[in-house]
Amino acid sequence: ASSYILKARAIKARKDGDASNLIRLFVQAAELEEEAAQRLEAEGHTEDVYISLVSAASCYQQARYYEKARQLFQQVLERPDVPAAIRVEVEQYLNDCM
Repeated sequence: ASSYILKARAIKARKDGDASNLIRLFVQAAELEEEAAQRLEAEGHTEDVYISLVSAASCYQQARYYEKARQLFQQVLERPDVPAAIRVEVEQYLNDCM
């Protein structure tokens, strides 16, 4: 996922990059992060689950897949194990998707 994110950010920084490629890279990164969250949940790594979900949601947000980003940010907020400081940040990210 990190590789896709870095490539997408490089395209975004150039400002003349291929927008469809940019979106594709962010979506691929988001999908990988979602898969990672599922695996981490199954293995009991609760902290890493919400980190991967926030990363996935942020990638969807960058790809302008706002509904999907909102869903994942909301999933994070529904988790009882998310620290208060992270919860505040995620609420802001969610508001940015509205």
